[in-house]
Amino acid sequence: THFVESIAQNPRYARGVGYVTVQRNLNGHSRETYVYEIRPGMAEAKRLFGPISTSHGTDVTIFGSALSSTGMLYLCAYNQNMVIQFDLENHPVVDGGTVRPNLEIGPIPSPNDVCIDPEDESRLYIAGGKFRTLHC
Repeated sequence: THFVESIAQNPRYARGVGYVTVQRNLNGHSRETYVYEIRPGMAEAKRLFGPISTSHGTDVTIFGSALSSTGMLYLCAYNQNMVIQFDLENHPVVDGGTVRPNLEIGPIPSPNDVCIDPEDESRLYIAGGKFRTLHC
């Protein structure tokens, strides 16, 4: 089973290119998440890297995503209560072939979406929360 939730693109980084996270269930209990590149006319998506591994392990469920003009990909790791950042030009592979983010931002309760301020790309806006509490 595969789960696709979000696509990030930024024409100032790569015109006509999107970056998609795909999560696959391994045995009904654990999951792995990969990042793919897509563009018009492709017959098949290109796997860039994965599985993703954070300080909390490889079971990472991504909801929202955003891409900066310099290739910084931000992903909302909903079940790990953080936003993770990957540099699309330099994503280090660690033991077992997993890929670690360049940065982990949290704790953020159940982050659901992220966007980058177009006037100041050092500023992120993150929406998340559980039940009756909203965090922005």
